[in-house]
Amino acid sequence: MAATSDWCLIFDCDGTLVDSEPLLADEIATAFTSLGFPFVPDDYLHVYRGTAFLSILNQLQARHGPLPVTTEQAVKAEAEMRVRLLKRMETDMGLIDGAEEALDALADIPHCIASNGPGNKVRLSMQVTGLGRYFGDRLYSGYDLKCWKPDPGMFLKAAKDLGSRPEHSIVIDDALVGVNAGLAAGMHTLHFKPHHPDEPTPEGALELYDLRDLPQVVARLMAEMP
Repeated sequence: MAATSDWCLIFDCDGTLVDSEPLLADEIATAFTSLGFPFVPDDYLHVYRGTAFLSILNQLQARHGPLPVTTEQAVKAEAEMRVRLLKRMETDMGLIDGAEEALDALADIPHCIASNGPGNKVRLSMQVTGLGRYFGDRLYSGYDLKCWKPDPGMFLKAAKDLGSRPEHSIVIDDALVGVNAGLAAGMHTLHFKPHHPDEPTPEGALELYDLRDLPQVVARLMAEMP
């Protein structure tokens, strides 16, 4: 296996390490319904998963025609949604199967989280699930950086901070916006599909169905590209 010092692992958070997506789907459906858009939890899970709130709003406006939703109303709806979601995360959120086993096995490789979610949500996820011991303060948020997937900027910054080049960086993300960001960054990209096995995987990405298989996949990628 190649030396690990200049490699890094970039994990998504929701749906990749913590099982929060069903909670978010419920609350985001409530938010968009309150703004006048037809929206159910499955819309988030199967169409918009991993996409930033305002980006979803823009897409809904384009699809259904502009509704009289002011910026203030949109910001208020998202803020209220975030409060409800954080309360539910404290009691109803668990880990994705195999997360701790994979992180234990890969502990020697520099790693971080890069999420489209707000920083306080990522930090709460780490606190509630106990995964904070693996990541410390190596947590990147699209809201903090003002750069959301599928833009590759967050991944490129994370890799640089970890002392890695794109070609020695491995992205693990369950959402297509993250997969496309990894590919755009020129990184090895794993499309993690524990709950959506039939979702098409973009060309150039690898499929991953169980986090317990991740150490073997990482070892193979590192051996193939010293």
